[in-house]
Amino acid sequence: MVHGPLLATLLLDLVRRELPDRTVERFRFRALRPTFDSSPFTVEGAPGDDERHLRLWATDNRGQVGVEGEAWIR
Repeated sequence: MVHGPLLATLLLDLVRRELPDRTVERFRFRALRPTFDSSPFTVEGAPGDDERHLRLWATDNRGQVGVEGEAWIR
């Protein structure tokens, strides 16, 4: 099983890699279901409600969301 805070860290790392010139001001996440390391999982993101808001999530090999998060950047 993959620890929820580790998945949250991977979501933040996604923001850092994709937006290296931006700074995360605020972040929150919620674990929804277990994610197992015995099969592939992904971390993904998309624009949120405005230019400073990002929606983030991690899905398991069946495409089910295990962790969802939000980040606000500057």
